[in-house]
Amino acid sequence: MPIKTHHADIENRIRHTLITYGPLSAKKICFELNISQPVFSRNIKKLFPNIVIFGKSRATLYAHKRTIAGVTNKLPVYEISEIGKVTLLATLHPVEPKGFFIESTISKIHFKYFENLPYFLDDLRPSGFLGRLVAKQYDFLHHPQDISLWSDSDCLRFLSQYGWDMIGNYIIGDDALQSYLNKKTNIELLIKERERESRYENMAKHVLDMGPAGSSAAGEQPKFLAIKEPETPVIVKFSPPIKHAVSKRLADLLVCEHIAHTVLNDIGITATESQILTNNAKRVFLELKRFDRCKNGRIGVVSLQTLNLEFVGSTKSWSDVSESLYERGLISQGIHNNICFLDLFGRLIANTDRHLGNISFITKNLEILKLAPVYDMLPMSYIPQYEQMRTTTMEQPIITPRDLPYMTRAIDTAIKFWQDVHDNPLITMSFKKIASNNSKILEMINY
Repeated sequence: MPIKTHHADIENRIRHTLITYGPLSAKKICFELNISQPVFSRNIKKLFPNIVIFGKSRATLYAHKRTIAGVTNKLPVYEISEIGKVTLLATLHPVEPKGFFIESTISKIHFKYFENLPYFLDDLRPSGFLGRLVAKQYDFLHHPQDISLWSDSDCLRFLSQYGWDMIGNYIIGDDALQSYLNKKTNIELLIKERERESRYENMAKHVLDMGPAGSSAAGEQPKFLAIKEPETPVIVKFSPPIKHAVSKRLADLLVCEHIAHTVLNDIGITATESQILTNNAKRVFLELKRFDRCKNGRIGVVSLQTLNLEFVGSTKSWSDVSESLYERGLISQGIHNNICFLDLFGRLIANTDRHLGNISFITKNLEILKLAPVYDMLPMSYIPQYEQMRTTTMEQPIITPRDLPYMTRAIDTAIKFWQDVHDNPLITMSFKKIASNNSKILEMINY
């Protein structure tokens, strides 16, 4: 049955149909409005330039452009190479009533419609502790202070104007690109090696002076971005001044994260390059080199969570989602094996925060090249909760049949981790005891 409408003319009826129902084929529009193809062809031309046409032949779809306040009706998406070359990756067209049409020479997204922000841009959304600081810093945009409530339109308004330094190597919009091209490394802003402790202390206080950064996951570490000599972008996590049990435990966990990086690198699994620093205020800093940045350019990154939402839709573990991606031919057997190993290793070091955003991949032109350096790998089971701390040893981990190919290597590496935690002079005596007991539990596993 054709759609009943109060519009007086066919042109307005076509417009109303597209605005209401989104992208449609000519055949579908003709059927819904009970009009002929020639009538449609004559009237669709009257709607130009407010119509977006994509696809070819019978697959051609028509959509009505959508206006987003503060955003142009078509947004270029740029990719920054490792040598700093800027390439137009795609053009983003917002369409009614929601979603985006992507125009690109990349075969994976060539003339494709997405109901939400395209998946490969999803990791650009402000998130976590730093994302909540963005919401406070750019409050003049009048977006919700809770970044989880930001719509696609809110994200695009921010990204197309101010999102020139987000994760990965994509930049949306000419304004953001211009900010990237205009940026000049101010030698006065570079942090000298010998000044890091004092400068980091001031930067930590500045972040904390901004006030609570919205609601956050329990125990999430505060952090800030910095650039140290010689032009090395870093993320710096920091503990409170070490005065009581909670702050000591948070400092312990920062050291544990650094130790996890070290033991993984030692066995050939690339982890984030990191360093522990302390200062006179007795605060502990964990300096993490950004793996999405290089000397002259940037490196593409996509998270396991983003790939899961687009291609799998699972709520299960790293290993489960990885297996689905491997079966779909999106990642290699080697990448899948490493993810399964890391999933098991995480269990063996009491990392209870193995959510899908904590594993990422290095990409180029949307192709997944390899696993990104490991990050956020630490015994989160021991994070203080509501000022209370877990002090007991972990339970003996359950080993599943899928773990068997990785078990020996993972247990040996986890034992080395707990031993190194115990031997580290920055670790408190109470956590050394936990580390020693956990090491003994793993040594008792029969493999």
